[in-house]
Amino acid sequence: LSEEYPLAKLTGVGASPKFSKYIPRNNLQFIQSDILKGLPFENNSFDFVHMRFFRMSFIEDEWEEKVIKEILRVCKPSGWVELLDLE
Repeated sequence: LSEEYPLAKLTGVGASPKFSKYIPRNNLQFIQSDILKGLPFENNSFDFVHMRFFRMSFIEDEWEEKVIKEILRVCKPSGWVELLDLE
């Protein structure tokens, strides 16, 4: 995405520090954070929130009560949320 949209500011979030050393572009930053403890962003921070292949990483209560709520909290009211996962 960073190459496709060079004028966009992209932020990646993950619990593991290993991804931070693979940041290839100036318009991409990586933040190490645990979504279950809350993301370090203000409400309505992002126009687009994308998450993929994480559904099986959380128990049902965590997914519904923490993950989805946190994703919606950081997405702007006019923004988009995209969740991709395997069945």
